[in-house]
Amino acid sequence: MNHPAALYRPAHADYGSRWDSERIVDRHPESSDYLFGALAPAVNADNNDFAESTVLPPLTAVPLATFTPWNLRAPATGGELSLARLAGGYIPFPANTAVAVQSGDPRNSVAGLYQSFEDYLQKYEAATDKLISEGYLLPGFKDAYMDIARANEEVFE
Repeated sequence: MNHPAALYRPAHADYGSRWDSERIVDRHPESSDYLFGALAPAVNADNNDFAESTVLPPLTAVPLATFTPWNLRAPATGGELSLARLAGGYIPFPANTAVAVQSGDPRNSVAGLYQSFEDYLQKYEAATDKLISEGYLLPGFKDAYMDIARANEEVFE
């Protein structure tokens, strides 16, 4: 797996003295003396965010893949170790341990995480209910979230 050669470091833009109070641009900066650093949550053995360091949606809390908040540019466009702006990605887990061993993938397999599709659905629903009980998700969205989980049935076939 390739990783980016560099992370984005957005620059602070000084638009002049009236920007903060009036949103009037007096100066269009061409450079900056201050760059913002990027922070990222800690990750687990599958390279997904720890639930203790951020609020996870059910798709990430009950994963079928490694989710990345970044993605590399396609080699055909050049700069294949450069970040594609605002484009996250995912790397599906191997179906079972045999596939993981054969491909040299150290992450969990789908079969290693879930006994069946029904087991996956139960865990996904529990993660959805947890977000609702903690106030991060409105109850009216539960059916839509469960539809997302049901659409993953083919992963278990």
